[in-house]
Amino acid sequence: MRLNEGMHLEQGLAVVAAQRAGYALSGEVIAFRAAHLAKQGDHAVLTTNDAASLHFAYYTPKVLENGWQPYDQPSAAAYLPLDYSELDRFETSAGAMLIERKAEHERLWREIVTGTPNFICYWPSTWSEAATCIQELARRNGICDRDAKDLATRIQERLSSDSI
Repeated sequence: MRLNEGMHLEQGLAVVAAQRAGYALSGEVIAFRAAHLAKQGDHAVLTTNDAASLHFAYYTPKVLENGWQPYDQPSAAAYLPLDYSELDRFETSAGAMLIERKAEHERLWREIVTGTPNFICYWPSTWSEAATCIQELARRNGICDRDAKDLATRIQERLSSDSI
């Protein structure tokens, strides 16, 4: 089946992120059941009635000091649809990791940007593969190995404890 016609996904994971090297990384990990993926213009759209999602980000000091809430950040690489009060902050040697406090269980409609180097979407088969994706994204964006592993572990713990 071609993506233009749509594709049914029984169950799975998605890691969706935007990045700007040396500035910020923001993303979302989604665990879903019975989803539909379809191409719409230059994007793909994931829809499901049964998902758990968790947002995360890595901000450099430049982003942390700009005074804007995550939902006001002008760069897609720093944007999260949350404010700081909804995120736990973990300091690193080169900035801070931000992780949504609690996974959201929701009907989900996500537009997924494809075909540009600043937007990434992975479809891992297992939590182990999802952790590897998150760690690689973190490392590519200036997070040391220890902090990259910590980010992946914290995301996995929060999402799998609340997962579908």
